Amino acid sequence: MKKIRQEKGSITLFVLISMLFFVMFLIGMYLLNANSEITQTAATKRIKEIYEQDVNNIDNVYETINKQKKQIANPPKLTQGMIPIKWDGTKWVDTNTEDEQWYDYSQKKWANVRLKDGSMFVWIPRYAYKITSNWHEKTTGNIEIEFLKDDTNRTISENIIQISSKSAQNQWLISPSFYWDKNNNGKEDEQEGLTGIWVAKYEASKQSVTIENLGNIEVLKIQAGVSSWREITTNDMFMNCYNMNIEQNRQIYGLSSDKEVVEPHLMKNTEWGIVTYLAMSQYGINTNISPNNNTQYITGVGNSTTGNVTGVYDMSGGSNEFVAAYLNNNYAQNIIEQESVIKAELKYKDIYEIGEQDTSKINYEKNKTKYSDALYEVSTNLQPEIALWGNGYLEYPTQNKIMIYRGGTNLTQASIFTAISGEAGSNIKNSFRPVISVLK
Repeated sequence: MKKIRQEKGSITLFVLISMLFFVMFLIGMYLLNANSEITQTAATKRIKEIYEQDVNNIDNVYETINKQKKQIANPPKLTQGMIPIKWDGTKWVDTNTEDEQWYDYSQKKWANVRLKDGSMFVWIPRYAYKITSNWHEKTTGNIEIEFLKDDTNRTISENIIQISSKSAQNQWLISPSFYWDKNNNGKEDEQEGLTGIWVAKYEASKQSVTIENLGNIEVLKIQAGVSSWREITTNDMFMNCYNMNIEQNRQIYGLSSDKEVVEPHLMKNTEWGIVTYLAMSQYGINTNISPNNNTQYITGVGNSTTGNVTGVYDMSGGSNEFVAAYLNNNYAQNIIEQESVIKAELKYKDIYEIGEQDTSKINYEKNKTKYSDALYEVSTNLQPEIALWGNGYLEYPTQNKIMIYRGGTNLTQASIFTAISGEAGSNIKNSFRPVISVLK
């Protein structure tokens, strides 16, 4: 009996232990399933987070790519008084800097703005250029352009370009017009680089305005479809451009009167050159520009530098355009009509040196180290005749004809490359255009 009881006790203990293990197993499975569900929930949540993050990253990548396609060049640098405008297919309309239709240099669509009075300007972004064929020849060659980031020598994609200090075929160069010589020492110092310049879209015309305490006066305006401002001395050309942001003219153009912020000025020869080179690159019309041959000197006739409405007009034909550049001989110091240009600080002009003899050909060779002015680099010393790219006519400054005029007229020698010499007095065939450098 005692043995039977012992066997029953052993069986009962075994059953109890077995049941205990079974319960522990069930509890373990429950906890395992519970942890699994928690883990699965966390994993699902994490996967969703990663997916959303990747989608956002992809969107950001596409947005970056789209921006890079558009931002192959420095964005336009605006200042007080400048309003972005775009062509809507029939007319110019105001827009804003967020409008993707404002400009796209990859599509030869250059940025335009208007001032308070309606004067129109076109953005020329900072770039480096390289003449890859027909350097210092009269047959039109090829120019390559690399847009540069901010005021640096790096491309938009952060590649560093080796910039030469001497012009030659296949050498990268940056125009001195892409810096503003604040201290007038003739070289680029820190904080003087420009991200680009604003160039008048058309030759200057004139408008009559009434200024408080001055009455009715004539000032320049940049507009299409009117006769350009001619029969004006180089002095007055220079001063009309310089005065665009003096205090009394703020109500006309809307520009700040602080010369440390914005510097309107008469276009320099090197500035003419950088518009010309951009026009003849993959980002411009890249062929001879059909001239403005209107006999009444009406602005905006013919083709632009892009071949479309967004470019700069009247650079081939129209009027001979005086640029702030001259031959520095004895004659230069004695003419009242050019006094404002001669006495101006270096940042407002280009100076060409006289050779051992004051002749066109010798003066041409004397200045052969100059570059980005669309002269020596794109011509041969055959003058006075067709000696420049684009069938441009060349007549280098000499003697009393010390001033430089570009573009030719509506009747003769029309080409964006044409460069002729002339005197400083007013002439029915001569006009001009301003440039605006935004410094801050």
